[in-house]
Amino acid sequence: MGSIDASSRPIFSPMPTLLAFLEYDGSAFFGSQIQKEEPSVALALQRGLKSMGIASKVRFSGRTDRGVHATRQAVSFEVPYKKSDWGYFKEELNKKLFPYLRVRRLYPIREGLDPRFEAKSRAYRYLLSEEPLSAFASRYVTHARLGDERKIQEAMKLLVGWHDFALFKKSGSQEKSTLREMRRCWLYRYQSYWVFYFEANGFLRLQIRLLVGALLKVGRGEMSLEEFKEQLEAKRRFYCEGAPPYGLYLCKVSFESSIWEVRDRNH
Repeated sequence: MGSIDASSRPIFSPMPTLLAFLEYDGSAFFGSQIQKEEPSVALALQRGLKSMGIASKVRFSGRTDRGVHATRQAVSFEVPYKKSDWGYFKEELNKKLFPYLRVRRLYPIREGLDPRFEAKSRAYRYLLSEEPLSAFASRYVTHARLGDERKIQEAMKLLVGWHDFALFKKSGSQEKSTLREMRRCWLYRYQSYWVFYFEANGFLRLQIRLLVGALLKVGRGEMSLEEFKEQLEAKRRFYCEGAPPYGLYLCKVSFESSIWEVRDRNH
């Protein structure tokens, strides 16, 4: 197919709502949300859609900050094309988004759903290398000393369950509630990297980077397990800097099966 035929546009409204899973190089953007004068993931996506005649609002499952990457961010928008043209639409859109942003998959969902409110869980990975990094890898992995792996694993076990993460969020950020359920988290080795994995029903701004930074302090013996637990219990702050954004990746957003217009086991 050389172009999307005008007959692809539906005669009746509403237009189909699609959920797109995106991957992007966060080092090219000042975060996922629209900025006044700086490049953002949302602006790049909107411009790509606009170049194809689509003026739909884009709705993200959650925000990522400057320098933070994604391998599976979820975004919804409406398209004026029938299902048979979605494959070609994705291919053409990716040409316009290249090289820092790409649509991985498209799925039809129920009309007008906002993935931010429909997501049941989100997951992040944080990549760390104890070996010196090349100039090409430095934007995608954090170089730091891990310390004692066993101490870090012990501290991460404390994170599982419901906690008030008030002392593990960006100062000044406004949240209706700082309670979150950490469902799974662990540290593992992958090739030459250490990988921190966190999965929860939601995250506060800067939460992962603050947790990773505090865990590294525990591993190096610069923060005791008791101090980490005290900060986790929102009693006293011992650490407030946050690890660098470069190694952080939004890697999964999960939804209830009820959002899908057409169910697919791969969701």
